Amino acid sequence: MLGILFLLIFLTLELTKLGSSRLEKEHITLACAVVIVCAEIYAIYRILKYDKALCRQIGFVCPHCSEPLYRTHALIFRTGKCPACKAVISDF
Repeated sequence: MLGILFLLIFLTLELTKLGSSRLEKEHITLACAVVIVCAEIYAIYRILKYDKALCRQIGFVCPHCSEPLYRTHALIFRTGKCPACKAVISDF
């Protein structure tokens, strides 16, 4: 995904050379920026999807709601609560 990002940035720089007027260059740049942002959002989605699958694979899920217990903002070891359903987990 990182290689695709660099390729898109390079293509954006090359495509802006094609525009004859300032307005065409701005439209090309804006279109490429939208594509880059969409690629970034998709990459983040894939990472989060992989995290969920990994939590399920190793069994790090809530016994009450079966959601993964790993969340970047959750303090499960401090609070002892599931970040999804807020149920108290006795193992922590």
